[in-house]
Amino acid sequence: MNSTEIAKLANVSRSTVSRVINNYSNVDPITKKKVQDVINKYGYTPNISARNLAGKANNIIGLFIADIVTDNVKEREFIGSDSPYNNRFIKEVIKAAHSKGFLVLIDIITDNKDVSKMETYFSNKLVTGGIFIGFPYKNFELEKLARTNSHVVLIDQLAINDPNRDEFSLINVDDEYGGYIQTNYLINHGHKEIAFIEGDNRLSAIARKAGYIKALQESKINIDYNKIVYGGYKQKESYNVTTELLDNSNITAIVCANDIEAYGAFKAIKKKGLRIPEDISLIGYDNLEFTNEIQLNLTTCTIDVKDMASKAVNSSIVGDKKEEILKPYIIERKSVLKIK
Repeated sequence: MNSTEIAKLANVSRSTVSRVINNYSNVDPITKKKVQDVINKYGYTPNISARNLAGKANNIIGLFIADIVTDNVKEREFIGSDSPYNNRFIKEVIKAAHSKGFLVLIDIITDNKDVSKMETYFSNKLVTGGIFIGFPYKNFELEKLARTNSHVVLIDQLAINDPNRDEFSLINVDDEYGGYIQTNYLINHGHKEIAFIEGDNRLSAIARKAGYIKALQESKINIDYNKIVYGGYKQKESYNVTTELLDNSNITAIVCANDIEAYGAFKAIKKKGLRIPEDISLIGYDNLEFTNEIQLNLTTCTIDVKDMASKAVNSSIVGDKKEEILKPYIIERKSVLKIK
């Protein structure tokens, strides 16, 4: 089958078939359905080589996930394709892309040097747009790629005070606000001795820590930097530092930069024979699937991942250089005690 035969069967022009295939908006919905029904019945697939020769990008969106081990991130635990958060985002991106007639190409980036090679995906029109997630903050190669390609969308890159933000397509979570409402939730429940397990070298981790500090400062609670410990978004690292905190600090609550850390902290607290929330209150971030388990029942902070994926897909297709900011919110469960 080719587009000419599809046009005859649908009783439309070949150009109409082309507009349907390319998901143009100026096609009557009834006509579009008639053409799509014929395409589905006969399993027609556009000739990719012909599209490239014609200078048209394919109906493919690239989703590029960082799996980069840096000096202060030694282990690959829960990063890249092993991250539960990334896996949830992948599913939502695929759903959002399919709803617009696009497929998703997923690639794992293990070295910063490989970022510059992604330029060929766009120059050769192998993809319509690209979404990049999980990359370290201040990634020069990534910023260079995004600056020259309006269809490159960066997830959680460039802080509010970074210059030239209008040169990029950005989907950012207000993670400083997220860290702030996490900490404030504990403060409003009567806690003052609050530890913080920070994340790694990504913007989200830096911003969540800033939110924690801001909340303490506003409530005039002394900031004890011995109670800010490095968990690196890792369960094992979080388990170790929580054990040290419980041995050496007088704390009633712990803010974790993500739910993976919270699970590590949960195991350390239980190993010490302490109870959650009666002895130690705990709050996480991301609302991963396991957080609602009866044993953990974790209060956490999150955003609408489906909305983020939809915005990222739209930006990668349209190619407009603008920023979307998502606001986190608290999901209240049973891991925080109200101190009278």
